[in-house]
Formats: sequence, C-alpha cells, structure tokens
Amino acid sequence: MTHATSNRLFAGDDVLVERIVPAGASEGRPLVVTFTSYSQSLPPKPFAASYLARLNLPCIAFRSLKNHWWQTREMETCFKLLEPHLADFGEVITYGSSMGAHAALAFSQPLRATRVIAAAPQFSISRDSVPQETRWAWEAQAYPQIFDPLRWISPTAEKFILSDRNHVEDRAQIKLFTSSSSGFHHINVPYSKHSPLKLLLQNGILSDVVTQLIMGQHDPAKITQIIRRAGQNTLNRYTTVLGKRYPKNPRRIIRALEPLCNRLTQDASGTLDLAKLYHRCKDRDRAVKYTLTSITLRPNQRNIRFLDDMMSRMGREGEVPDMLRSAVDGGQERVHAILKTVRRKKAHDRRMKSTI
Repeated sequence: MTHATSNRLFAGDDVLVERIVPAGASEGRPLVVTFTSYSQSLPPKPFAASYLARLNLPCIAFRSLKNHWWQTREMETCFKLLEPHLADFGEVITYGSSMGAHAALAFSQPLRATRVIAAAPQFSISRDSVPQETRWAWEAQAYPQIFDPLRWISPTAEKFILSDRNHVEDRAQIKLFTSSSSGFHHINVPYSKHSPLKLLLQNGILSDVVTQLIMGQHDPAKITQIIRRAGQNTLNRYTTVLGKRYPKNPRRIIRALEPLCNRLTQDASGTLDLAKLYHRCKDRDRAVKYTLTSITLRPNQRNIRFLDDMMSRMGREGEVPDMLRSAVDGGQERVHAILKTVRRKKAHDRRMKSTI
C-alpha cells in the first residue's frame, strides 16, 4: 500500500480541495488535478487518488459537495489559492469523467494545464446551452450555469477525449467543445456508452491507457488497438451490436446471446441491457434476475431505478430494499442511498409532469 500525505487547501460549502503527495513522489513529476464526477454519495472520494498514489504522482483533488457541475463561485477562490502550488510544477494534467471531465476542460487555463484527460465530458447541463439534453434534469434546474464552458479552456493544452463515438448525447456535448477550440485528440472507446473509464477498467486496461496519457508517452494508434482488442469479448458489445441489427426483435437478440453469455465478460451495463431485453419479451423473472446481477457487478442509479420501476409496476416496490441487500454483500449504505436518490428523483419527475 502506498502512503501519502494529504493537506486540505480549501473547504467551502460546495467544494473541497486537497493536495495529496505520495511518499515516493520526486521532483520533476507532473501534477495531476482531478475532479470528482456525479455521485450518489456526497462527498465522494477524491477521483483516481489511489491510482495516482501508486504511480507516485502528486495530486490536487477537487471534490464536489453537491452535484453542481462546478457552477459555484468557490471555484474562482480556489484558482487564486492554488496559484503558488501550481507554480512548483512544469507539467499539470487535469483529469475527470463526465461532470469531472467538464471541469478538467472548462478550467484548464487557470489551472495551467499542459494536458487534459476528459472521459465523456459534458459541455453543460443547462437547457439554454444544450436544449436537446434530457439527462440530469433535477441538477440543471437546481444549479444554473454561471460559467461559460469556453471562457477558461486552455488554447494551448493537449486535450484527450475518451468517449463512445456512437453515444448520441455525449457526441453532441463533445462537439460543442471541439467546434469552438483546438488541440483535441479523440480516443474512441466503442460500446462504452457514457462510461468509457468503467469499460476500460472492466477490460483491465484503464491504468495502462491513462498512464500513457498522463506521462506523455501516448501513441494514439496503439491505444486504439489496445481498446479494440480488449472490448471484443464483452456482453456490452454484443448487446449493442445486436440491438442495432435487430432493433424491433428482442427475442432474436436473446437467442443470439444465450449461447455466448457464459463465454463473455460480464459487465454491469451489458447485463442490464440483457435484463431490458427480457423485460421487453415480458419474461419478468429473467429481467429481475439479470437486473440484480447488474447491481451485484456495479450498483448505480440506472440499474437500481430499472429494478424499482419494474417492481413498482408489479405492486411490489416494498420488496426492493431486501432484494438489494441480497444482491450486494458490502456497501449496503451506499446502495440504499442510491435507492433513496432514485425515488426522490422519481417523485420530482412526477411533480414536474403534473405542472406541465
């Protein structure tokens, strides 16, 4: 286990910032500034801190105390406080995913970034900036945009975007960044949907890919080849490909998948897709079974909401907490916090619809 010292640099109502320096960190190493992504458990752990400690890389970690998409005036205070800390390093890399990737790009200039690693970055959740966006409706209403996403984006930094080119919503968000600034390099992570880092982790290549990007030793062609080879045998890939081929025939997709399931790498997203196919075929027992498998692999709002919706339609929503307890051995508090968040958002959505 790598030991590191952590010093809190800023503690506000919306943001925590700390400097984390591994015991083995040496002069000349780049500084990595990380941002947490959307989280059901607040405050979240510092993003990628344990991974960076293993590399002996110093880190400044921004942690969001609310899912505010970094739309808080405390960010301006943080930039001023960090100036002397940033001056100690020749290279600064900003790194984040989704909401965190938005910050990694949008604040790259005041953080003096020389490279940016942004996984599935979101340009904005404001419906004024992205009227076609339908995700994160509650947060978009609760936290209005106060920073122009292009105002502080560094014109000189190398910007690496990891995303699924076929994910329609993310593609539209990313285009708003790339059409207005330069220096972008896109690394496609096929079949990852909105979770490219998760798919790379499931395939055992996340550390290899991100380390190459951080250390400036990247070969885009080699990285693409590694990702393609690793992603060929996942359940996520097959459900996506077959879904496009037979969009209106879920039974045919299931027939094609069943003999392959035991040989494919099981992942939470692909397993949930399989559950949805069984649900479309009105095979609710298998739909529930595979949804619970997805939750066991990686509990998140998507699979827990799908389970809660299914059980609600059957008038059995009271069974959901017990089902979650049996599906997940550890982290019970986190799982039930996700369920609480899901139900709060469903109630909010119902209220919003009733006012229309």
